[in-house]
Amino acid sequence: MKLEHWALFAHPKVSLATSYYSDLADEHERVTGRKGSHAATRANIVQAMHRHIPLQVGIVEVFDGQRTAQAREELLALGVRSVNVDRGSVGRGEVRVPSTADLCGRCAKGRAPVMSDGTVTPCVLGRFLRTGNAKTDGLANVFSGQPWADTAARIPRRPVPTAGCTPADSNDCDPANTPACDPAY
Repeated sequence: MKLEHWALFAHPKVSLATSYYSDLADEHERVTGRKGSHAATRANIVQAMHRHIPLQVGIVEVFDGQRTAQAREELLALGVRSVNVDRGSVGRGEVRVPSTADLCGRCAKGRAPVMSDGTVTPCVLGRFLRTGNAKTDGLANVFSGQPWADTAARIPRRPVPTAGCTPADSNDCDPANTPACDPAY
């Protein structure tokens, strides 16, 4: 990652989240499909810890026998305190196509993930809902733009807020470990 990105990430209102698939490079890269992704991801995790940047890591179990427990232990040893393990939505060899109906209904409310390529989405679980690009459009333009408004309007809202689901709380949005925040499936 570039040095100027780390300066931006050090802002007190910024937190980072990433996925990690295994403590072994070949398993991690089997999931990502990119050679070198394990080393790059691990190096960025180490850098975030070194810089005391809040970091949440999700370990997604995608295939049987995947070394998720070992990956969790490695992350804890590196100093990561927020590590969630979840299962991917893969079954019978097919990946289920995501939909807005799968989301908790609180997306686009005071938070917005910005992916490494600049893509802005209304929720970390709604990465398929691309609303603009922070790098090319700027965040103010993304949030005031029609794609953001249209996407936010398409996300079904729950009629009554679910107690215990606090997506607006800094670092407390934890769908993998908070039943109240589970996606709607």
